[in-house]
Amino acid sequence: MAKAPDPFHEFVLELLAGVGPISIRRMFGGAGVYQDGVMFALLADDQIFLKVDPALRADLSAEGGTPFLYLRSSDAKPIDLGYVSLPSSAMDDPDEAT
Repeated sequence: MAKAPDPFHEFVLELLAGVGPISIRRMFGGAGVYQDGVMFALLADDQIFLKVDPALRADLSAEGGTPFLYLRSSDAKPIDLGYVSLPSSAMDDPDEAT
């Protein structure tokens, strides 16, 4: 039996509609957001984390974005995977989110 759509995933699809056609695929404990087969964001703990370059990292961090940190299972060392959360203000504003 197919799983019911995740309400947060549906929200993300609507919020990021301005980006163009995107898809969400479940992975590990969260999900990846893809456009044209390229993952550009991940979803975890009801947050959207964007793949960032140094300039976007600085912009998002200045607005309150936080890095997504993966805890390595062997030693619980936090690993920065290069994703930063959208600021809370962007979660209610499709123009700011895109």
